[in-house]
Amino acid sequence: VGPSETECNAPSESKVYTSTDFKILVNDGDQEYDWKYCSKSIPDKAVTCDLQITPSGTCYLGQSVYGDGICYEDVGYIKGKFVYMAINGKVSRCPFKLYLVEGKAETAKC
Repeated sequence: VGPSETECNAPSESKVYTSTDFKILVNDGDQEYDWKYCSKSIPDKAVTCDLQITPSGTCYLGQSVYGDGICYEDVGYIKGKFVYMAINGKVSRCPFKLYLVEGKAETAKC
């Protein structure tokens, strides 16, 4: 969500899109989610996304991990080796990532 809180900024792999029509992902309290680190594979309980701005298929909800100033730490989507985020109106990507998984992180298998 942008600074005005009336618009949402979402990155593709090369461009940031802005929209005033968006939905916020919320947990109704019945489902548990956690963050899982997997270096080589996608966790079996990773939460998928379809941003409808990338024609090349499935992505996963995730967040970047700050690594000695290499990356911003923020939420975004994981596609391939990177998590993509919209930071200050620009696309930012980071190879250090956590996947959003259903249930507890220790029960999700990499």
